[in-house]
Amino acid sequence: RGSMKDLFADGNEEEEEEEAEQENGNSAMNKYTKRKKHKRKKKEAAPSILSLPKTLEMIAKLYKAKIVADTYRARPGSEIEEKHQIVRFDKFVIKYFMLFFGTRGVARRNLRSFAASVEYHRQRNAHPRIHLFQVISGMGSTTYDARLMPHHMAPLLRHFFPNSATMDAELGNGSEPCLGE
Repeated sequence: RGSMKDLFADGNEEEEEEEAEQENGNSAMNKYTKRKKHKRKKKEAAPSILSLPKTLEMIAKLYKAKIVADTYRARPGSEIEEKHQIVRFDKFVIKYFMLFFGTRGVARRNLRSFAASVEYHRQRNAHPRIHLFQVISGMGSTTYDARLMPHHMAPLLRHFFPNSATMDAELGNGSEPCLGE
C-alpha cells in the first residue's frame, strides 16, 4: 500500500505517456476498465457486479478522498502546494484504487468490477448518483471534461459537506435520503 502523500502526488512516467492520449478528451479510466486481448488463451472471468449500496459507498469514498486530497494540496506551506496542480478526477480514481488495493493486478481487477457495477446500475437507472459519477469520471465515455470535478462538483460537495471527514458517512449507500432528497 502507498502512503497518503502518493495519493496527492502528481504522477509518474506512465501517466505522462497517457497524457497525449488523453489530450483529445479521452478519460484515463477507459484504459483500466476495458479488457485487453492477451496472448494467453486463458479466459478472463467477467468482472463481478457490486451491489448498489456497495457501489454508492465506493463513490462516496472516492468523493471524500478527492476533496481531502485537493484540500491538502492547496494547503499553504505544503510541499505539493508549490506545484499546485490538481490531479484530474479520472486519474485520481485510478491512483486511489492502486493505493487502496496495493498491487496493480488487484487494483485493476477491483477497478474493472467497480466500473462494471457503475455501468450495470446506470443502465437500470438505479440511482442518480451513479449517472453523475459516470459523467464526472469519464467512465465509459468517448469525451472527458476534466473541469467538471474542480469547477462544479467539488465546490458543491464542499458546500453541502463542510466536514469532509464525515462526507462518505453522510452520503451513505443510497438506502436513506441525504440532504433531504
